[in-house]
Amino acid sequence: MIGKTEILLPKEGFEKWAAIACDQYTSQPEYWNAFERFVGGARSALRLILPEAYLTNSPGDAARAAAVNQTMRDYLSSGIFQTADCVYVERETTDGLRCGVVAAIDLDEYEFAPGNKAKIRATERTVEHRLPPRMRVRAGAAVELPHVLVLINDTAGVIDAARRGVSRELYSFELYNGAGKVRGCACDFDAVDGALDRLEAGSDTFPYAVGDGNHSLAAAKAVWDSVKKDVPPADRAAHPLKYALVEIVSLNLGGIKFHPIHRLILGAGEAAAAALLKSDRFANDCGVLRAEAEPVAAIRMVDEFACANGYGLDFIHGDSDLRALAAKGMGVGVLIRPMSPDGFFKEIDASGILPQKSFSIGEAQDKRFYIEARRLTNNR
Repeated sequence: MIGKTEILLPKEGFEKWAAIACDQYTSQPEYWNAFERFVGGARSALRLILPEAYLTNSPGDAARAAAVNQTMRDYLSSGIFQTADCVYVERETTDGLRCGVVAAIDLDEYEFAPGNKAKIRATERTVEHRLPPRMRVRAGAAVELPHVLVLINDTAGVIDAARRGVSRELYSFELYNGAGKVRGCACDFDAVDGALDRLEAGSDTFPYAVGDGNHSLAAAKAVWDSVKKDVPPADRAAHPLKYALVEIVSLNLGGIKFHPIHRLILGAGEAAAAALLKSDRFANDCGVLRAEAEPVAAIRMVDEFACANGYGLDFIHGDSDLRALAAKGMGVGVLIRPMSPDGFFKEIDASGILPQKSFSIGEAQDKRFYIEARRLTNNR
């Protein structure tokens, strides 16, 4: 399910190379504009992604995707990358030190459809219309960059095995906009692989849950499913699109906390707020609404209300960001309570996939930055 692969990293210039996950700051293009100015003319992962803040659902999106794919080919041919076959990562976050292992998962072992019993599962509902822009990039991409975090209950010592197997430091630097320090080291995949085997054998539910980057991984799966029917069975195991690069992190080793993802009901005003306040599950809270209900129940209520009344939704990380957007008159903000990670795997196994954007691993600035990459083509 988890395999060794050739991981690409820049040889230098990490401060401007690293870019936050493309699905962050979707209602705050000023973040991306400022980062664009910071990067300037330097080589950067920013040139290899499509920030959702810039997507318009217009023909211009396809042109942007084509430009991204051309930059990928240019970077590959320019000799800017070093390689490793497994990376141990330490990331300072607002919730403590988050440790992980970057490796490749087999997409044939992953599933995002509701009710699935795969060994690698999505945790939240996949919104199908969010996949095509990501699929367009991946279908023509020469490389991938991961912001996917895959959760484990690390009873087998996977993270410890990676830490003990460190051979050399690859990078250590401060991330953009005060997002914390990150350090990455090459490590021995064989030692990690043994711990992963023990983890899989000892799981009483399923071993791997996609905690962040659900839609990016679903897009990778959809692209592979569309391609593999034309790939001879004997050649599929070696096909680069069969795999996706992820970071594996543990729920039980610190540095992981489930933060709520708040709702901004776009274009809604006082009438919508009053309608929600008729329920005792919501209360006023200084310019926004506060959900009093259990998190998943509150999320279902808000999402269903927005859909039934023709409103759009945006998903906001951070109380202050939600309040600021609501104060600008962009819509009605709803604060969601945090979800507990206790019994998380058993809950998903018993009840199935959660609503979209039910939780976040950390605040917005804690999301994974694109640093590592992997080839998606056998051409060199």
